[in-house]
Amino acid sequence: MTQSAFTAPHVTLFTEAEATNLVAARDQLNAELALPPAAAGGTGGGAKLSYNTLLAALVARALREHPGVNATWETDGIRLLAEINIALAVDTERGLMTPVLRGVDKLSLPAIQRGYSELVARAMAGKSLPDDFAGGTFTITNLGALEVDGFTPIINPPQAAILGVGRIVEKPVARDGAVVIRPMVTLSLSFDHRVVDGAPAAKFLQRVKQLVERPMALVLG
Repeated sequence: MTQSAFTAPHVTLFTEAEATNLVAARDQLNAELALPPAAAGGTGGGAKLSYNTLLAALVARALREHPGVNATWETDGIRLLAEINIALAVDTERGLMTPVLRGVDKLSLPAIQRGYSELVARAMAGKSLPDDFAGGTFTITNLGALEVDGFTPIINPPQAAILGVGRIVEKPVARDGAVVIRPMVTLSLSFDHRVVDGAPAAKFLQRVKQLVERPMALVLG
């Protein structure tokens, strides 16, 4: 991380997204999962979905649409990556860890939840495997639980970018000429300017914002 901070030319972009639909989607999905399992005639029985799970799915969709961000800086140049393997920053007693879930764009939401739950549990218990940290192509770091709004995350090398997520907090915003209260979230994208230019990075962040505001786009595949 120190090497990244002093060698990669960091640029950080900020935007705010309305989280009304994200909150509603999570509530609806978790209400469905709270039903009896299919074996008992219901449709649920799964673990509750976290915001990180939804964010990982949304980011995976955006990375698939903007492959230039899903890249690494190599000694011989830029390498675009076919796989979408998203690391999730985890605060542990041994310091910051970033376990990686592979092929996030190909997983269902329950599978993403299970995958990260297992990775985080091993990291918190100090039982992570070397393979848990291999092959990451992008990182998400979420400080919302600590009441942080916006911040400038450091890129996890050799990845090209990292998304910082702040807390979801109600704010007054202008809608159709009136001031209303809406849940808002600050998103911050730090990227390596050797790999990604400003405009492509901004378009990627704009797409993440759109998907946060319209998470039902995920059902389109």
